Amino acid sequence: MNKFLWTQIFKLAGWKIKGNFPKGLKKAIIVAGPHTSNWDFPLGLGTRAIGGFPANFMIKDSWTKLPILGKGFLAMGAVPVSRSKGRQKKSLTELTIEEMKERDEFVLCIAPEGTRKYQPKLKSGFWHIAKEANIPIVPMSFDYPTKTVYWNKPMMPSNSKEADIAKIEKVLGQYTGKFPEQGIKPKL
Repeated sequence: MNKFLWTQIFKLAGWKIKGNFPKGLKKAIIVAGPHTSNWDFPLGLGTRAIGGFPANFMIKDSWTKLPILGKGFLAMGAVPVSRSKGRQKKSLTELTIEEMKERDEFVLCIAPEGTRKYQPKLKSGFWHIAKEANIPIVPMSFDYPTKTVYWNKPMMPSNSKEADIAKIEKVLGQYTGKFPEQGIKPKL
């Protein structure tokens, strides 16, 4: 859908966007969260359309094999992922790093919780991809009580995975997903 239509949908639903995806950034990992609902997907699509930036997202490969819908997901920027073990010799992280290095432009949006269910900590694949490909991590947060999508300050990965992930958890933990009990919790 186009920018005008998504802008109208956001207005009708009472949602707003604070901040912007960094202009001119050709490669990045967007970490989106807290990820607690399937409604996060259309919010992300709308944010992308309104902001006018390209972004891909990972999706279970079974979704891309569905009649009609599968082609639609691929057209929207889906990167199909096989979750079955043993089907590939390289990890998903390794394959994504290779893809990042090969392309001139590749913005990938990842929900680092890895699921809509509660996870006490974020998965680290996004960090490894950003570190190895030498690209920034851009946190994007959904705050359902205020109906706001927030763009947070981009960061380059340091040499400390634990410190960087703690920073991302702190950022995402400030916001409340549709189902608060399922979202990442701020570390006190």
